[in-house]
Amino acid sequence: SKGFEQTTFDAKWYLLRDKNGDLRGMVNVYVDDLAAAGDEYFWKKMESLNFYFGTKEQKDYDYLGMTVETFQDQHGTHLKFHQKKYAEQLPEIDIPRGRLSDGNDKLTEKEHEDYLSGLGQIGRMAVVSCAYLAYDYSFLASKSKDPTIKDLNALRKVISKAVIHK
Repeated sequence: SKGFEQTTFDAKWYLLRDKNGDLRGMVNVYVDDLAAAGDEYFWKKMESLNFYFGTKEQKDYDYLGMTVETFQDQHGTHLKFHQKKYAEQLPEIDIPRGRLSDGNDKLTEKEHEDYLSGLGQIGRMAVVSCAYLAYDYSFLASKSKDPTIKDLNALRKVISKAVIHK
């Protein structure tokens, strides 16, 4: 463990706390990528573990669709995670007006691909930073084998909600 504790919310995240229990930094390990953020105490610990960093940026960065921001105030160094950029690139799903008239119609192959793609992106947001999307994601995922136009339209509304609330 070397002082790091694995999080319970995602096995890829490890936290480093000082002897008072204060969070000093975080590391995400994903296949062969490593993202880390923390204060000077954290970086000294990382260096003591003999990690080689291709780049060591101590500013905001994007990692796997998530933005990590570091900022300081009178209470110390803080981390903020969000997916604003990720939300901004979510696809718009167009449904021709004529298709909306019968919500029970099955999707075309292209519409089904769009449904699964959009659903996957919403699922990522729900897991990483937008818990308010979890119910919508779960409900729409239950329809993913054979979704209808009504389901595609519901997904379109969830994507709009994600973009607005990013």
